[in-house]
Amino acid sequence: MAHIWKLIVADPKKTIDEHYDLIVEDLLVQSGSRLWRSREASCLALADIIQGRRYGQVVNLVANFDFFLKKNLCNYFVLHKL
Repeated sequence: MAHIWKLIVADPKKTIDEHYDLIVEDLLVQSGSRLWRSREASCLALADIIQGRRYGQVVNLVANFDFFLKKNLCNYFVLHKL
């Protein structure tokens, strides 16, 4: 997959930096998916995207992940009436 990405995008680092917030937001949403493949892929992508990032960017990511995790857990309990 990394090879395909490098063929399609001329400067991958610059592209990811420009769209970092949108990418992370979508990965966080997909990490709460009902499909295990989506959860696994999004978590692996999140692990890749935080490498080499500054502390401030990673802290915001962790805060957002905590929010999405709580939201998904609440939805699960409401859905299953637990």
